[in-house]
Amino acid sequence: MKDPDSDLEDERSFHLEMRVRELMDEGLSGAAARAEARRRFGDVGRIRAQCRQIRREGETHVKRAAYFEQLRQDLAYGIRQLWAARGFAAIAVLTLALGIGATTSIYSVLRAVVLRPLAFEDSERIALVGENYQNLGPINVSVGNFVDWRRASGDVFEHLAALDYESFNVSDSGDPERVLGGRVSHGYFELLGMAPLHGRWFLADEDRPGSERVAILSYGLWARRYGADPGIVAREIRLNGIPHTVVGVMPREFSYPAYDQELWTPAAFTPTQEAMHDEHYLDVFGRLRPGISYEAAQVRLDVIGEEQKKLYPNESAGIRLVPYGKWLVGDYRTRLLILMGAVSLVLLIACTNVLNLLLARGAARSREMAVRAALGAGMGRLARQVLAETFVLALVAAALGTALGFWMTETLIAWAPEGVPRLEETRIDPAVLGFTLMAAIAASLFSGLIPALSAARAEIPALRGEHRAGGSRSQRRIRFALVSAEIALALALLAGAGLLVRSALEMGRVQPGFDPRGVLTARVTLPRDAYAAAPNVVETFERIVEDAKGIPGVRHAAVSSQVPMGPGGGSNGLIPEGKTLEDMIQSQLRMVSSDYFAAMGIPLLEGRLFLTSDRRESELSMVVSETLARTAFPGESALGKRISCCEGEPDEPSYKTVVGIVGDVRSRGLGAEIDPSSTFPSDRRRP
Repeated sequence: MKDPDSDLEDERSFHLEMRVRELMDEGLSGAAARAEARRRFGDVGRIRAQCRQIRREGETHVKRAAYFEQLRQDLAYGIRQLWAARGFAAIAVLTLALGIGATTSIYSVLRAVVLRPLAFEDSERIALVGENYQNLGPINVSVGNFVDWRRASGDVFEHLAALDYESFNVSDSGDPERVLGGRVSHGYFELLGMAPLHGRWFLADEDRPGSERVAILSYGLWARRYGADPGIVAREIRLNGIPHTVVGVMPREFSYPAYDQELWTPAAFTPTQEAMHDEHYLDVFGRLRPGISYEAAQVRLDVIGEEQKKLYPNESAGIRLVPYGKWLVGDYRTRLLILMGAVSLVLLIACTNVLNLLLARGAARSREMAVRAALGAGMGRLARQVLAETFVLALVAAALGTALGFWMTETLIAWAPEGVPRLEETRIDPAVLGFTLMAAIAASLFSGLIPALSAARAEIPALRGEHRAGGSRSQRRIRFALVSAEIALALALLAGAGLLVRSALEMGRVQPGFDPRGVLTARVTLPRDAYAAAPNVVETFERIVEDAKGIPGVRHAAVSSQVPMGPGGGSNGLIPEGKTLEDMIQSQLRMVSSDYFAAMGIPLLEGRLFLTSDRRESELSMVVSETLARTAFPGESALGKRISCCEGEPDEPSYKTVVGIVGDVRSRGLGAEIDPSSTFPSDRRRP
């Protein structure tokens, strides 16, 4: 074949010679005509390079067109082949679809809970700031400590804000509605960095006692109760019977995933509250200043915490900083990653199954591949043909798997336990669809690569019928290895499933410490402005209990600050008499009425339970759990012993006497360890 560059040179020489002759006919000499022809022809080197570039582009275009035409033919032929083998295609597609659907579903949850950034601006700079009792932090913060932190940490945080959870009775129009919300300090919304959809944030002057009553609504409450009316801003609504002016509506993306808040009002801490350091109930959040790392911020906060310990040794225990996203997700990151690994193994097993099916089908098609090779099909074309068929299978499986993924995702959300953060954000979005497509491509490559290479090595002996049943020796070895790997993966999944079943059975045998049969609970929150005095609170709850006892069929009725395995709750540090602050025991705290233990079926082990006479004016008594009694007074009975709840001064501790010991209750779930717990009569708002 003649060199294209030689053809180009011959053509250039021909044109140059023709121009020379024309010039000579016009009267120029031979040398002058040749010089003039070269001048008019131009830069030969540049023209030669341009011609080569045009030739290469043309060849590339032709090759690309030929490649796509061959690919179209391969895909069309693959579709016809799969249609002819519909039983095989259906099994392969369903196998891959189940694996892709499960993987897509779990990935959509993983993306919503763990991978997708929070909707807040620069969310990586938002942190939860809590107290650090016995390195258990971050835990809730007292108002006094929060105020001191905000005053001393201006070089660390752009904003430091507190949140106190509250429920509100909205009764401005229509039926009264109880909604969960919060009282927030100034800077809370600025800290989160999301502008309101309508209206504005709270002003600094509105976060002071006696200021005008204002409120900000969530998008959900605004749309549900007020029909998404933009005119709600500046309108007056009634919260807990008190008029408030709506100053803003937050956008749909703004949410506090752990608690589903729908309404916010200014905290407006009073001077008395700001002086209190022993009541820990605030969630505190901070936005780090640009350029300050978490490590540097923690060093500075350690200094602030040590200074505060000197001032309030019994009420302060250091400061702990945790990235908000990390705290919000908690151990669900590990759980979901493990689950993602498990479904990836399922997809891998599905791909291995399809790979085995394709190898078996390839052995049956060896004569066909040999004929194609004999007719001139190269190894690449044969391999591409098999990969095209596998790709068609994977695309159909991806479409079916996406439909299954929608259904599986809805099922996961419906069956998921309460408290999974950001779960409501789960959706099949373009990113998830892209992941599904990538999973399908990976599945097609994994399933089709070995059969494609096997088909590319088709030999003429197969054309003469000299192939063995089940394929060549190398094919049988590959299939044996794949079956072995598949069995190993299946055994690994089976072992994991067996452990999960065993854990579920063990959980079923775990005693929660109380009898849930026939127990009904209801959450009641009294408006704090109308029930500021403790006697009013006690009388109201006593009346509720008495009315409940009068309902036919009710054997026991009681009130409690927290029900076992329910949301909320509090904790406090306890110091047994005769021990120091270093021996503090972090205890779950409940305030209950006298009939609580009977209503919950919690057994009394020693001593007595609360009597109706166990009130503030009587002896300060407490009932402790078995674990707390054993921890506080190892080797001896806790009855009659005294424990300080750290609310007094170091030289004047506030002691309570243990009058009873009850069985342990698993308050944080059947799978969690038992925590020490202490119980006090409910007429004390805080022990």
